[in-house]
Amino acid sequence: MSDFFENLHQEILQDAEPSDPKGLSESFTNWVLEMLGEDTIAGGETVHYRSVDGRAAIDAFCLSEDCAHVDVFISAYYLQRKCLKGSEVEELIGLANEFIKRSKKGFQDQKLRPDDIANGVAKLIFEAQGSLVRERIFLLTNAQADPGFHSKTIDNKLSFEVWDIDRIATHRLSGKKVVKLDFENDFQEGGPVACVSVTEGTGEYRTLLTFFRGDVLARIYGTHGHKLLEQNVRVFLQAKGPINKGLQTTLDETPGRFLAYNNGLCCTASKVELKAAEGGHAFIRSVTDFQIVNGGQTTSSLDLYNRKGDPDKLKRVWVQAKITVIHDQEKVDEIVPLISRYANSQNKVSGADFSANGSFHRGLERISRDTKTPISPKTVWYYERAKGAYADQRAKYASQKSGTKKNHKPSQWEEEHPLRQKLTKTDVAKLEHCWAGNPFYACLGADKSFRKMAEQFDSKEPVVNDSYFRNLVAKAIIWNSIEDQFDLLKLKGCRSQTVAYSFAFLSVKSDKRINLEFIWEHQRCQPSLLEFGATLCKRFHEILMTNNAVPDCPGAGNQLAKTEKYWKRFFIIVSDELVPSSWRQEWSLKPFEVLYNTEDGLAAEWERVRYRFINNTQSMGELARAFNKQWIASRNQELARIWAGKSWNEVMRINGFGSDRRRRLVDLFCAAFEAGNEV
Repeated sequence: MSDFFENLHQEILQDAEPSDPKGLSESFTNWVLEMLGEDTIAGGETVHYRSVDGRAAIDAFCLSEDCAHVDVFISAYYLQRKCLKGSEVEELIGLANEFIKRSKKGFQDQKLRPDDIANGVAKLIFEAQGSLVRERIFLLTNAQADPGFHSKTIDNKLSFEVWDIDRIATHRLSGKKVVKLDFENDFQEGGPVACVSVTEGTGEYRTLLTFFRGDVLARIYGTHGHKLLEQNVRVFLQAKGPINKGLQTTLDETPGRFLAYNNGLCCTASKVELKAAEGGHAFIRSVTDFQIVNGGQTTSSLDLYNRKGDPDKLKRVWVQAKITVIHDQEKVDEIVPLISRYANSQNKVSGADFSANGSFHRGLERISRDTKTPISPKTVWYYERAKGAYADQRAKYASQKSGTKKNHKPSQWEEEHPLRQKLTKTDVAKLEHCWAGNPFYACLGADKSFRKMAEQFDSKEPVVNDSYFRNLVAKAIIWNSIEDQFDLLKLKGCRSQTVAYSFAFLSVKSDKRINLEFIWEHQRCQPSLLEFGATLCKRFHEILMTNNAVPDCPGAGNQLAKTEKYWKRFFIIVSDELVPSSWRQEWSLKPFEVLYNTEDGLAAEWERVRYRFINNTQSMGELARAFNKQWIASRNQELARIWAGKSWNEVMRINGFGSDRRRRLVDLFCAAFEAGNEV
């Protein structure tokens, strides 16, 4: 456990300075929220607040859109290992409970500034209290809590959960908990469920068609909650949308017509146990790893009505369900998002909702594993597509310890994959937002920032190749360097906002001409960039920390930095910042724009790289094998130089050479180009 404590602390230090207790607590809160969100246990937005009298506090908050559920988080982060007594746990839980109580009494009027985010949270709880059916308090801590105080139901509405270092470690190291539904033994009111089974010809999967009774489905969701939706592309949209309001109305007024009106569920499983019946039919005894990939809002609506409406009416409700049993678990991440995309017809699901499993993130993951830094010692910038992958890999390759922490030698894997060189999908979001000149998106918090990037990818997605990855790493080096300058200056507060605004200003002021190629090649920033970054840090921090420093934006910038209006007003104030001539001399001759997966983007990439291969005598098959790229088997013998001689318009006119093949062509030539494949 001491290893996990120390490893976690090192991760927290990536986003906070050691001497800033508030920053460490916020970084820890974000880390745990991201973990809980990844596993659909809970989610929230950080809201760090401590009352003047020390009796009420909050670190994060989430209110469901139908105002039926509220989660309040309180964090306790310690620099040294610590055991929390039961009384200490109760005291911390009491701080969050007091915040809820004061909010319900009109806490928003009690000496809080109008711009204070705690004011807004309190107001939301005050207005929602009439419809709340569940209130949860989460204590997040890296201490070891008294086992007798890990969870408790205080009354029929309020409960608390403690996520201490033991529970966090167990959850992180034990992997995914599968949901198993035993209809024969656990759902006596329904028993085994009748179905029709069809096996697909290739053996990849089999499909079951069945019907669930409304009260059984509501009970399943009430028992397992969001664990049923781990493969779902979105959380429950709640009853505010017109479709979900319609579901509630149908359940209340005409429950017998629910089957006729509703599209039903698309589900997946890894295993089913059947009992044969006559006429080719069967009964489902149990389902293992049951997931709802489409129809989460239907299931959640049944659960909501079961708690707020007339439960007896649900016995008249039937819901059709298609269960796809995927035999090859390695294909789950490939097949499930496609099932969800093609099955959905009730609410629009953008491509962004699938981005965590999409080609962009998988491409980054693949390239990061194969790309080493150009300087010695050669190391890897590890892209962590799935949270916890880095820790799992490090544990897998960890060397045997020789007794004490001091004489522990890092494994070869750890030396090649430094923690500081870990990139997450939320890191990518903040880097790209800042490079695009939109730091206010980076300041929204990890989850919202990522979702904003995913929304943008719905209409256009970057071309993921070696060049994109190297430029992304260079941006990460810039971000880390600005953070280092912030810490060296011993500034306090608004750390992430200061870094984001400084980075965005550098990008905008240089017209994106910061020399990312130099930074990649040397794995460091140029001297004048570092010097100017320190100047910006100091000035920007003072403005962000000062109330009313930005015209028309009353209050300090820790929350206002999340708005585009604040950034625009802020930029006007600092736009006269003198750009050192020495920094200008470091700029690249061309801007580093992100190319997107459109025909225009592919065309630009093709014209950029093809001329290097005009005299290349290799076959396309040889080129593809050399760089481990996919190519078209029937065209393996064609020469690279022949392809290089074609303009993009000529490529477009080739019969049977569609967009997917054109993308393969550009990807192959870009890989060879970036590797310095000279003629």
